[in-house]
Amino acid sequence: MSQESSLTQSGHSVRQMLTGYMHLRSNDHRALVEKVVKGQSTDDTEIVSAILIVAFRLRNNLFHGVKWSYGIRGQLENFRNANNVLMSVIEMHQA
Repeated sequence: MSQESSLTQSGHSVRQMLTGYMHLRSNDHRALVEKVVKGQSTDDTEIVSAILIVAFRLRNNLFHGVKWSYGIRGQLENFRNANNVLMSVIEMHQA
């Protein structure tokens, strides 16, 4: 299986996940997020950046996006993880 068609745990291709479900925009550094999701980066800065981009996109999709069109089914764990990331960042900056 090629890197381009590699599958996520849900069975979707990485590109399908990033474009169809995450709704990454041009300024969301799609190439970086894709590289990290595919496991092609071990750089901590790249990994943290990608995690924050995904958390930000999840948050925006919840309040402003298409999540409402299907009742955010199956997204609870994703939102919990995204919130944990965001809370950790806030706590780090308060210290």
